[in-house]
Amino acid sequence: MARHLSPFHSLRLSSEDELAVIQQASAVLHQTLALETEYRRQGAKVDTKEWKKVSTIDDFHVYKQRRRARREADAKSLRGTVIEEEEIAPPELFSMREDLSSKHWRISVDDTLENTAASSSSSGDCGDERRVPRILCAGNVEGTLEDFMYGVYDGDDVAWRVRTAYIKDKFADARILATIHAPTEDDPCRFLGIKWFSTEYPPLVGTFIQKRDVLVIEAMGITKDEHGVPYGYYLMHDFHHPSLPSRTDSGVVRLKFNLCFINRQVSSDRIGQYARGHVDPGGSLPSSVSVAIAAISLASTANSVETAYNKKLSWLMTQQQHTRRSTLSSAPTSVCASCKKSSMGLLSRGPTNCHVCGLSHCSKCTVERKLVVDIYAPQVTLRALPFCFGCVLRAKQLVPMDLARVTNMKKQS
Repeated sequence: MARHLSPFHSLRLSSEDELAVIQQASAVLHQTLALETEYRRQGAKVDTKEWKKVSTIDDFHVYKQRRRARREADAKSLRGTVIEEEEIAPPELFSMREDLSSKHWRISVDDTLENTAASSSSSGDCGDERRVPRILCAGNVEGTLEDFMYGVYDGDDVAWRVRTAYIKDKFADARILATIHAPTEDDPCRFLGIKWFSTEYPPLVGTFIQKRDVLVIEAMGITKDEHGVPYGYYLMHDFHHPSLPSRTDSGVVRLKFNLCFINRQVSSDRIGQYARGHVDPGGSLPSSVSVAIAAISLASTANSVETAYNKKLSWLMTQQQHTRRSTLSSAPTSVCASCKKSSMGLLSRGPTNCHVCGLSHCSKCTVERKLVVDIYAPQVTLRALPFCFGCVLRAKQLVPMDLARVTNMKKQS
């Protein structure tokens, strides 16, 4: 992932502007929470007659709504016989009224979460193909809610570069244009702000697809529902601002991205995930292609817990640098520090030093982990490093929220 300069400068929002963004993020979150509650009430099962699976990672699945089901859902919604999101009035950003009174512009909530009305910039096909399909994500991932949210967190530029390197979410670049809510002691993975992203496409199709970017409200954190049960949320919602126009003169298409995740601890070692939204790619890209590409990015969130483990291991490796150097400078040994066996056999690769503790271990007692070793390099890459099982387990057992208070909040100070 190469580092590029953002085409936009930081965005200054008034207190009224910030309140409008806060209210919209809250509305989107509460809509999704209502849908997620109904999904759980019905046994956390997906109706495959309504939803078509387009991507899967382990027990996490991405679906798009079938066209016939969409038409039926629209009809039921009009009759009030199905739970649907309410229409949210588009909030104005008050500080810009006078300067831009001749221009009608607002945060794009006319097409709020899952509104699939046809867009003039959408696919050029006729009929239903011009409608942006709804997307549903549902399933389970191993781990804890706190680890998941620590892995998801990208509330500063460095955190984003680390996250995208591990999660591989197909965003090529990003910049935080405005921060409204930062991490706190109680919620060290909290963030609410305005963010710009540019997208990354697979090499096979990237040559034939115009570059795209997206401007969104991004929010994340951990809170409690009306029953006092904790849940994590992560949302990205389309945002418009006159000082951040589409870059059509540069051949870049502005896509619309609206999605909200709800994550809950469903057992001691499993997290239930649920998300609803839609992605409008703009331009002439067929919806079927855009959904397939978006599904890769959405399914990548299943890697969030593993991302947290890698971040913990990197932090522990940094903290142990002095100890490791002292250990490495001592007399070398051929005896494995874990199993106490010699690692100098005829078919052995010889001893390997753990990158946390620095002790020698045989090949059976070490494992390689691909970690980001230089986050400030122009090209962020992962490097395979050896670790002993003991240090990997030690890192995994670090309390994620304690670590988030040290890392996330330190960057905000």
